[in-house]
Amino acid sequence: MNPRTIAFVATYTAVAVASVYLARLLPGLPVAGVHVPISFMPFLAAFAGVFLGARNGALAMGLYLLLGLLGFPVFAGGSGGFAYVLAPTFGYILGYVLAALTSGWIYEALGQTGDRSGRGGTRGTSRDRAASFAYFLALEAALLPLYGTGIVYMWGILNFVTGKPASLWAIAAGMGVFFVKDVLQNAVLGLAFLPLRDAYRRAAFSPTQEIWTTDDRRDGEKA
Repeated sequence: MNPRTIAFVATYTAVAVASVYLARLLPGLPVAGVHVPISFMPFLAAFAGVFLGARNGALAMGLYLLLGLLGFPVFAGGSGGFAYVLAPTFGYILGYVLAALTSGWIYEALGQTGDRSGRGGTRGTSRDRAASFAYFLALEAALLPLYGTGIVYMWGILNFVTGKPASLWAIAAGMGVFFVKDVLQNAVLGLAFLPLRDAYRRAAFSPTQEIWTTDDRRDGEKA
């Protein structure tokens, strides 16, 4: 991993932390007797995989997870520490890593890993439409492992740790409003972040690419 990639990952992690404090200004909603805060993290986790690539996106989310477990107040509500693993909502934090992996894998599998020549194509072409389809598909599909992990983890904590039995169906139904919110949020913020994605695709350097050849650098400088 080169220094610039490290900088991308670290900066993205810092943005994720900042988003948590911004979200604290918004009220949460009760689900199965548990207060679940609203968060921008589902979008940022999904976008991490698209922007940084599956591996680096998961790394950024993993660093966020590690900071919280080490005691830094970066989790929802300004909490942190290893004891947070017993919180009913901790499964969603684990899901952020899976969301980044999923979005990155989908985006890369559809061939949208950036343009090494520094030329991102012309907006409106079939290539650009395919890239946009892959982009939004990746953002939305990333919510599935995130919510799957979060719901199952919450069910386990409620039933076996806190002594507040709840069925998977009840939890899933309660989380439905959050899922719909995040589907819409990922679409709206994804549209807002399109210029950043396009700039990334046009850049001579792509954070998803670890190794440059001399010819790659020369082509990028000429673009």
